[in-house]
Formats: sequence, structure tokens, C-alpha cells
Amino acid sequence: MQAVIEQQDTRIAENAQRQVIWGSLPRLQLTGRTTRLSRVQGFFFTDPVSGAQTEVEIPVWNHLINVGLTVPLSDYLLRLVQTLRGASTNRDAAALEEQAARVTSASNAKIAYYDWVRTRLETVVSEQALSEATAQLTRMQALYSVGRAAQADLLQAQAFEADARLALTQSQTNGTVAEERLRIGMHARPEEQLTVGEDVLADFGAKDEAKGIEDLYSEAVEQRLEIRALAKSHAALEDTRYVEATKAWPKLDAVGNVTYANPNQRIFPQTQEWNTTWDVGLQLTWAINDFGVERAAADTVDAQVVQLEQRRRSVEEGLRIEVVSAHGALNQARQNVVTAEQGERAAAAAYEARARLQEQGMGTTLELLQAETSRIRARLNLIYAHIALRVARTQLDHAVGRDAPRDPNAAASR
Repeated sequence: MQAVIEQQDTRIAENAQRQVIWGSLPRLQLTGRTTRLSRVQGFFFTDPVSGAQTEVEIPVWNHLINVGLTVPLSDYLLRLVQTLRGASTNRDAAALEEQAARVTSASNAKIAYYDWVRTRLETVVSEQALSEATAQLTRMQALYSVGRAAQADLLQAQAFEADARLALTQSQTNGTVAEERLRIGMHARPEEQLTVGEDVLADFGAKDEAKGIEDLYSEAVEQRLEIRALAKSHAALEDTRYVEATKAWPKLDAVGNVTYANPNQRIFPQTQEWNTTWDVGLQLTWAINDFGVERAAADTVDAQVVQLEQRRRSVEEGLRIEVVSAHGALNQARQNVVTAEQGERAAAAAYEARARLQEQGMGTTLELLQAETSRIRARLNLIYAHIALRVARTQLDHAVGRDAPRDPNAAASR
């Protein structure tokens, strides 16, 4: 959704650039006009040879076709380069922001994928736990029926089976929500089948990070698309500030007209016939009010520059927190995997030992159920630790900008 919004911002910036290009071209204007004039007193023309007088009437209808060309010389000399550069830089900034939104969406989709995988594995473990709990309950009912188990043991087995059934229901519900979230993030069709594409419990080659916090933060400032977009926006504002300041200066234009009129105002005496004339010249204009207007506009740009600088500082501070958090999460997750693996092995061994003791009549059912609960919890902890490790790596790679396009101009060259 955000990527689509940023895509439209890019479109707006590209249209603004096209407007600047078209607006900077010499202005060619075609005018057609028909006017009915009020009748005025004509005059008499005396022939210098014969002395005869002829009354000349002033035409009351005027028809005109004019082609005018205006070349903004002062704009070319003072503002054109900065205006075009600013529009281009704004377009690049919008393209970077669009790409940043897409990269963020991809990172979030990857995290959503791992969350979905976690719920899938939770469901598998819960199904296994329910199967084992059901088998244990069946065994306990058989023992109770022949008087070899106490009622408390039977009730404990029933509670264990109920807990396992509830855990399975919860994991299935969480899996449904996680899958829907993943489908939305991937824009997957309802009929499209989702499958786990990796063994998340296998050794993770990217679990280590060689760089420290400062090096990671420097990499993030250099690589994150949001920072590069802000730098582009700052450069565009600097060009805008210069352009606005120069608009208060006098404006010099080269002008030219070709007029085809009936009657033509430059032909005397005026007669009801079509004639063509032309004119060229230079025009210097200066509107005094523009000085105050453009000073205010330039001051507005100054305020926008200050806002942008503060926004960049805020983004960099937030980025540092993001890097530190992701780096810490990766280190913690790596340690948690080691601990969870040890815990899972210990819980599995403890359960096997309790099972043998019960078979030998040296252990209670409650102790066996507790060992089974610990084994299930350890298995889930191992899953959570491995998923958290991959999520932390995804977050750290995104925080430092490693998921951005490798070509610095890839996001801007559209």
C-alpha cells in the first residue's frame, strides 16, 4: 500500500519535471479575434493634385490573427539550469522514496513469512503433543480400569490432554491469521498454495555479524534509501531557494509578433482589407510587488530547508536505534539458539529417563507428564529461537540498507 502511494509521488514529481521543461520553452501563442467597434466620425482626405475630397470612414469591424513569440532571456540566464536540476532532483528523491517503501514492504513480507513458518511448526508440535497426550490418557484409563493407577493420575492425564488440545486450537488460529497476513503482504491469490521454502531449524550461515555498531551505523547512513532521498530533497530545495530569490529581479524577454489583420492598425488610412505586419524587440519588466512576494517565497523555502534538516536528524537518530536494536536482537537470538538446543536435548533425555523409570515402576505419572510438558516447551523454544535468529538477521540487513539496490542510481533511474 505504501509503495503504491510513493509510486504516485514519483509520478507527480515526473509530471512536475515535464511542466518545468515545457514551461521553459519559448512561448508561442496564437490569437484570433473579431471585434465590433463603435462608430466614430470619419475624416476627409484631399487629393493634393485634383483637390477633390474623399470621405474616409473608420471601419467598425476588426479581424485579427496574431502569432506571438516570447523568449524568456532572463530565465535562461538566471534560473533555467537550477529549475531543471531541482525538478530532476525532486524526481530522483521521489523515486528513492518509492524504492525505500518497496524494500521495506519486502522486508516486512519476509518477517511475515517467518511468523507464518513459526505458526506452522507450532501446529506440528501441537499435533504431536496432542497425539502423545491422547495416547497417555488412553494408557492411563486402561491402568485405572484395572486398579493400577490412582484417580489423581487419570485426572492429571485428562488435564494434560485438554491442555494439548487447547494449544493445538490456538496454534491453528494463529496460523490462519499469520497466513492471511502473509498473503496480503505477498499479494498472493486465495487459491495459491504457500509452502515452507527452507529448513529454519538448520544451521544458519548468516547468524554472525562481523561489524560493530559504529561500522553498521555508518553503513546504514550511506546505504539507506530514506537518507539518500532526504539528501536529494535537500539539494532540490537549495535550487528552489535560489530560483525564488531571483524571481524578484527585473525580467528580460525577447518578443516578436506576426499580425494578419483586417484592418491592420499599422496601415493608414485604414481600409476594410487584410494586411500582414511584424515586429520584434526586447522587453524589460519589473513588478515592484514581486520583490515582497518572492522574498516571502524564499523565506518559506528556508523554513522548509530547516524542517528537512531536522527530519533528517530525526531519521538518523531513529536509524541508530534501529541498528542497535537489530544488532542486539541478532546477538541475543544467536545465544538463545545455543541455549534452546541444549535445553531441547536435556528435556528429551529427561523424558526418556522418566519413561524408563515409570516402566520399571519407579516413577509417577505426574512426573512423566511434567517431563513431557517440559519436552514440548523446549521444542517450541528451539523453534522460536531459530525463527527469531532469522528475523533478527532480516531486520539488521534492512536497518543497514543491505536489502537496497546495489547500484546507487538504480532507484532514481526510472
